[in-house]
Amino acid sequence: MDRQDKLLAFINDDNYVPMRKKDIAAILGVPAEDMAELDELLNSLLDSGKIVVTVKNKYMPANPDEYVTGILRC
Repeated sequence: MDRQDKLLAFINDDNYVPMRKKDIAAILGVPAEDMAELDELLNSLLDSGKIVVTVKNKYMPANPDEYVTGILRC
């Protein structure tokens, strides 16, 4: 299992509560010099639609059943 899969498993865990990147880093024991890699992993998961980020910059699992993809025209 690579680091991205481990991070996704952590976020998808039933006991996970939405949290900020610094909180994720603290719980996972990510050293300061590896924060850029954590940022890349989170961005990759965001881009692939596997996780979402809230208005308060908290990361949480994406639930495709709760979202509708489309174009809004007003």
